[in-house]
Amino acid sequence: MVLVLLLLATTCRCAKVGAAEKPKIGITGFRVAGDLDPSLEDSLYDTLLTKVGDTGRAIVVDREEIGREAKDIKESRQATSEEEARSKAISRLGIERMCAGSLAKVGNRYYASVKVINLDLSVERVITSSTESEADLGTIISDLAIKVVLTRTELDYFERAEEAWAKAEAADTAQTYREYLEDFPESRRAPEAAARLERRTLPFKLEMVLIKGGAFTMGSKQAEVGREPDEGPASEVEVGDFYLGKYEVTFAQYDAFCEATGRKKPDDEGWGRGDRPAIRVTWNAAAEFCNWLSEMTKLDYRLPTEAEWEYACRAGTTTPFYWGESVEDAHEYANTVDQSAKREHPDWSAIPGDDGYAETAPVGTYKPNVWGLYDMHGNVWEWCADWYEAGYYVYGPGNNPQGPSEGTERVLRGGSWFNTLPYLRSASRQGFNPGYVSNGVGFRVALSP
Repeated sequence: MVLVLLLLATTCRCAKVGAAEKPKIGITGFRVAGDLDPSLEDSLYDTLLTKVGDTGRAIVVDREEIGREAKDIKESRQATSEEEARSKAISRLGIERMCAGSLAKVGNRYYASVKVINLDLSVERVITSSTESEADLGTIISDLAIKVVLTRTELDYFERAEEAWAKAEAADTAQTYREYLEDFPESRRAPEAAARLERRTLPFKLEMVLIKGGAFTMGSKQAEVGREPDEGPASEVEVGDFYLGKYEVTFAQYDAFCEATGRKKPDDEGWGRGDRPAIRVTWNAAAEFCNWLSEMTKLDYRLPTEAEWEYACRAGTTTPFYWGESVEDAHEYANTVDQSAKREHPDWSAIPGDDGYAETAPVGTYKPNVWGLYDMHGNVWEWCADWYEAGYYVYGPGNNPQGPSEGTERVLRGGSWFNTLPYLRSASRQGFNPGYVSNGVGFRVALSP
């Protein structure tokens, strides 16, 4: 452990203490109590003596030097008692703090403490630490040694930093390490926090939108143009809070995942990578991407459920699309078959408008819904977590439905660049084999709060 080496270059990053400014600290012993082996006393005393000296923050005076000085005083008749001689020896040696340690075992746990007396101020404090392993006694003595040399202000900072570190380490997320560094940038744990933050930080920006839970009508109305039988019966469904990706997962993000995990990158069909949505991604690969995110960040990334997807897509609307029903406005909100696509594919039926993209478009090109989500309609179909079943709405639960317990196909939602508007409706759903690959299929991620 790098405890002492990092001491106050990284413990409190205080200004270096010159030799003349270093306090003299007398260390008189280390007592063990109860059934503990008495031979531990000398080894623990030596450890404390060494570790306090290793901090570079104090001049250490051992009990032998104090004893020799006291003996000289007594023999020269400058003191009438051992206690008086010892007191004068401490004063003559210029010792400012005296300390002694003790160790006890209660049950299976070892409790170590060091009593520190500031002679100038007549202030006493007791510093404690504990462990369940005898092998760790050296480590906790090192911790105590650090605290012995700190001023009261420094010790307060140290203790608050250690408490915060324990919480950050337990959570083990990028956010907790980031907060630790913001609150304790000068702590001895700062280098380790920075290293762990780097390990927990994704190699790309992933913007998530908080979707507040609520109830909505899932499915489509009987009279909705393009309605399919698997979209009903329309029923009231409630979902809880969750986060959803602001955009579909891009090639830049997915490529980073492939590089980190040694996977083969999917073909981009020559349309470009970067901010375009990743295509030719199977359900299985999308789920593995989410698992990788979770492992990297220690957060619960996943694919959205079908109910969450439709709830987020609708964003409070009941119309076929989140912009309403207008065909004329569709090219402003969704990458679908418009005049750009028709120029490449003359036999396709196309809507009015020309967005300049015959195939996929960079994410965020079109207008978002009122909750700030882009490309929920068109661009690429998006995998959901659920198994697909045409008749699931007949018996599915009304509270946070998760889809059938088993199946052979997974749900796809949202339509793509090569689909006409009926496939892009909020309620439209498809089922495909989890290994299905298409240049019109991608995904976005969800995150449990």
